[in-house]
Amino acid sequence: MSGFSSNEEVTINKNVDIEYRPVPCNYDELVNNYNLRLCKEWINKNLFSKVCLQFPDSLLVDSVAVALWLEKNIDQKLYILGDTSYGSCCVDEVAAEHVNADSIIHFGHACLSPTTRLPLLYIFPKFLISIPHFINEMKTFCQINKEPILLLYDVEYEHCIGDIRNLLENEQGNIIISELCTSQNNQLQCCQKCNLLKGQSQHEVLKLGRAFCNSDGFKNVVYIAKKDSRTLENFIMSLRNKNIFVYYGKSFIQVQANKNIRRRLYLSERVKDAQIIGILIATLGIKQYLEAVKTIRTLATRKGKKCYIISVGKPSVAKLANFPEVEVFVRVSCPEAELEDERQYLQPIVSLMEAELALNESRQWDEIISSDFRELLEGGDNFVPLPDKVDIGDPDVSLLTNRIRNSANENGPDDEGNLNLAVKPDLPVSLKGLNFVDRTWQGLDLALGQTPVVKATMGRSGIAQGYNGEINYDSAENSN
Repeated sequence: MSGFSSNEEVTINKNVDIEYRPVPCNYDELVNNYNLRLCKEWINKNLFSKVCLQFPDSLLVDSVAVALWLEKNIDQKLYILGDTSYGSCCVDEVAAEHVNADSIIHFGHACLSPTTRLPLLYIFPKFLISIPHFINEMKTFCQINKEPILLLYDVEYEHCIGDIRNLLENEQGNIIISELCTSQNNQLQCCQKCNLLKGQSQHEVLKLGRAFCNSDGFKNVVYIAKKDSRTLENFIMSLRNKNIFVYYGKSFIQVQANKNIRRRLYLSERVKDAQIIGILIATLGIKQYLEAVKTIRTLATRKGKKCYIISVGKPSVAKLANFPEVEVFVRVSCPEAELEDERQYLQPIVSLMEAELALNESRQWDEIISSDFRELLEGGDNFVPLPDKVDIGDPDVSLLTNRIRNSANENGPDDEGNLNLAVKPDLPVSLKGLNFVDRTWQGLDLALGQTPVVKATMGRSGIAQGYNGEINYDSAENSN
């Protein structure tokens, strides 16, 4: 048998390297790191009675201790949200509504996507940087660049911005300090041309959870980033007409978005080639997500493409493999949503931006590219309306397959009834238009009343290596 299997000792004695291993905080660290006194004040001030505490996987090790501390100090029962419906950076209002919660406290990294249902308090992680070193680097950078500079940062460094703002007070005329879009933040002046100084209620620009003014006055951006920051990648794409310098703790490094742009142009070509598009719902809480679904349907049907709305919870390779007819999935999710093993998926998964580049004739690829679908909808900063009429024109040639494809739907949009979910009495929920019935497992067929009653008999016993009553072929060969 050694030729058909490996030695079990190899697996038992194998050492597994783990990059990050959560370690529970002690009492003092727990109160400070999770800002529990602020949580207590927020709950008592607003008289909340059912509060949900949402943790990412990396912080679940402290979730029970945090809940017990708060329950002891506010004399209320709390609920812990662990395995979120979609991404841990998004507020899981759907799970909170299962217990009729009246508020949520979100711990850990957050994408700051706006929600609509419940009051919310963000508690961000606290990453450290050398503030004196950053101030020296920033002042040197300001001396070289006399034009206004926009300062952005990851949410993990939000606790440092107050000190940085005070130390850069003399440079206030040359620096635009952004602010996080959270309900607990007091709106502060971001620059000398701030809208708040003019009596307005909010900043000029709200982008990817950050607010700032004087959007046309700066050409350089300084971003305080953690390693592998997804927010940084999104800003590089949306501000690609600016010079972006990243501070990782040592010096300013200029970054560009050439590789990401080429990837997005390739994906837009895949959308153009596709005839069947799946609208993949990856959020149920972000504001205006239903409008994004409607926009994708409009883009697809006016080009003669069929589209189907699919909601499978957290996307996975196995789940989406059940839809082989779908050629491209357009995902509606937060800007920082990531897919594990993205290269393993059978079909490409794109965002609304790629769908717009492929199916909206009025949008040009050299314009600003946004990862936030809300900016592409009507009323958003990067909204581009569709042409009044569909330009049928001449067929064009695919850049990927060299095949001729029609540029428009000559017969008008398909029946929108194909986009709706259909409930059949004897089957799970299925989609009209796709032949899933033959591939649907309908459960065990009990056939009650259709089989004769017989006396129970002894079944097979033993182990899989050799059940009792099986022929021992080794013994039979030796006897021969």
